[in-house]
Amino acid sequence: MVLILISMSSCSNYFTRKKCEKKNWFDYGQSVALKGQRLGSDKFYLDCKKAEAEFDEMSADQGFKKGMNIYCAKDAPYNYGKQGKLYNFDFCDFTYISKMKAAHVKGLRVYCRSSNGFPEGIKGKPYNELCPEDLEAKFLIGFNKGRIKFLRSEIVKHSQEISDIEGDLRTENRQLKKFEDELHSLNVKYSADPSSSEVVISGGSIYIGRRSSSQFSTKEELDAEKNRLSSEIRDHEYSIKRLKSKRDEARAKIREYKKEISLLTN
Repeated sequence: MVLILISMSSCSNYFTRKKCEKKNWFDYGQSVALKGQRLGSDKFYLDCKKAEAEFDEMSADQGFKKGMNIYCAKDAPYNYGKQGKLYNFDFCDFTYISKMKAAHVKGLRVYCRSSNGFPEGIKGKPYNELCPEDLEAKFLIGFNKGRIKFLRSEIVKHSQEISDIEGDLRTENRQLKKFEDELHSLNVKYSADPSSSEVVISGGSIYIGRRSSSQFSTKEELDAEKNRLSSEIRDHEYSIKRLKSKRDEARAKIREYKKEISLLTN
């Protein structure tokens, strides 16, 4: 069990390191800052350090500093409010916090106009509950309509995805059965036991009654073909498992979307 856990941990670290090494760290560092977060509290950044991945921490820091300059600009609280986004005032060293908070609310009042509800809802992002109380009710009328339309389009998309996966599963299952039948046929036809096989293996060679031309001339050739078929079977079993997992995820999403639609329409 310990060896299995160590092996699983090693595989996990390997894939984490690969992801870390492919990342554009300047852009990632900037994106973290633009969310009002610190690199030291970012999960992906910490995972890369934990996995001892070789990644460009200097670029991450430079990108973070650029993102922080943008996030902490004087007009940033207003702009974030205008986009309906939360703003982390503790992230920046503002001298006049109350003034910055007022600017954020001013931006929110632009975002939360009733006419902006539907186009924001149809984008797919859930309501962030930031709108001022006097604007929220009218904003949500349009937002919920847009959100419902988005959710229904997602249900159609995931339903088509499930249909495509079902087709792929049928193909994979046919291929799997083909290779399983071929392997079974070899196991029945070629055996070291003369009483239970059509073809006898003796002294490293294969005989059909007397020495004859068969599919394989040696046991090594037969074993190589069996190994190939076993490998094909494992590959198709893995593909089937992966496809079923994707289908289950899509089905779960559809159930989630239907539940939300029910809540929004009641």
